Amino acid sequence: MFEKALEFSQKSLLIHRNIFGEDHPETATSYNNVGNALYELGLQHQDSEKINKAYGYFEKSLEIRTGVFGEAHQETALASRNLGVVCKNLGMLEKARDLIAKALSIYEQIHDIDYPALAEDYDTLGNIECQRGYIDLGIESYQRGLEIRKMMWGTDHLSVAISYLNIGIAFYRKGELEKALEAFKESLRIKESALEAERSDLLLL
Repeated sequence: MFEKALEFSQKSLLIHRNIFGEDHPETATSYNNVGNALYELGLQHQDSEKINKAYGYFEKSLEIRTGVFGEAHQETALASRNLGVVCKNLGMLEKARDLIAKALSIYEQIHDIDYPALAEDYDTLGNIECQRGYIDLGIESYQRGLEIRKMMWGTDHLSVAISYLNIGIAFYRKGELEKALEAFKESLRIKESALEAERSDLLLL
């Protein structure tokens, strides 16, 4: 599937470069699409060479979008986010942190606090900080994502359970076992509640 996506996106990139030139939003989108196909193939086949190639395409997409839209724009935030995720996978943790933080800063300027990407990016930032060994910063980011998810979906949504799981793992790594257990229990409670609700819905059919 991703092989065909890569072939199609590469052809699309050539066409857009010929029609619009390098510094155009459509060309930036094509660079992003090629990068995404390469990245997914790299993950699928554990091929670091493809992931490294994806990095170059995402970087080019960010460069174009920043030039066209400026720093504080949705498209620039998306490009920063995509490149940050690739950097995280490649172990470039400081650059990944800076890119995800940049995306968060842009989203917070242009969106309400209940924008879904904010919660996702806070989780990504939390994961990066924990990998860097800054567990407290990681927990802080996870908790911010948790607050946003509660605002968006309430306290018993499965995505809230994921936030509690991330927080529990971070506290466990820090050695704060009681706090870890508390977070794990809350994650489990939400998952069991969701499963029970699903069973009830099936019984009504």
